[in-house]
Amino acid sequence: LNHLCCCRVSSLNHHCCCRVSSLNHLFCSKVSSLNHHCCCRVSSLNHHCCCRVSSLNHHCCCRVSSLNHHCCCRSNRVCCLYHLCCCNRVSSLYHYCCNRVSSLNHHCCCRVSSLNHYR
Repeated sequence: LNHLCCCRVSSLNHHCCCRVSSLNHLFCSKVSSLNHHCCCRVSSLNHHCCCRVSSLNHHCCCRVSSLNHHCCCRSNRVCCLYHLCCCNRVSSLYHYCCNRVSSLNHHCCCRVSSLNHYR
């Protein structure tokens, strides 16, 4: 079960809209600066809810993808693309993402691959 609300995807909204559910701790609505959490489609493969790119969301995320088990973001809270992975050696939280391994990046990053230990 997701701790964050889940919703239907709408191309007209920058934010997802949630279905009312007593199993969800948080709820999301249409575009609003009052929304601090994003929402996502229901997916057993995703540990966290995901949403579209939005500077109004404190939590960033990625598109629903069977290759992505976690949502991730950059330090500026911009969502990663769904085909990118992210990781953090120190913490179980995922704060950074990139498309390739780089010496300029302090956190390990990689493309989605079965050969990668971090996703």
